[in-house]
Amino acid sequence: MIITIVGVILIIVIVAIVSSPFFPLRKRLKSYYYISDDINELLAKRDRLYEEMRILQLDYELGNLNYEDYTSQIDSHRIEAATLIQKQTKLQSKDLDQALENEIKAFKESSTFNTDTDPFKDKI
Repeated sequence: MIITIVGVILIIVIVAIVSSPFFPLRKRLKSYYYISDDINELLAKRDRLYEEMRILQLDYELGNLNYEDYTSQIDSHRIEAATLIQKQTKLQSKDLDQALENEIKAFKESSTFNTDTDPFKDKI
C-alpha cells in the first residue's frame, strides 16, 4: 500500500517536472520586460531581411540571377540590415536606461532607502 502511494506521488512529481517548460510562468516572462514592441518589430524586419538575403543567394547559386543584380540587391539588403541593427541598439540602450531609472526610483521610494542617512543628500 505504501509503495503504491509513493509510486503515484513520484509519477505526479515527474509529470509536473517534465511538463513545466510548456506552461509559461510570470517570472520567466518578467525577465524580458525591457524589450519594447519597437524592438520586437525591428527584430522581425531583420529576420525577414536575412531570409530575403538567403533567397537571393540561392537564386544566384542556381543561376536565376546574374552577378550584377545579385551584388546590387545584396548590398542594399546589407545596408538596410546595418541600419536596423543600429536602430535596435539605440532602442535597447534607451529601454535599459529607462528600466534602470525605474528600478532606482522604486528603490528610493521603498522603505529600505532612508534619505536621512543618505551621504549624498547635501551634494545634490
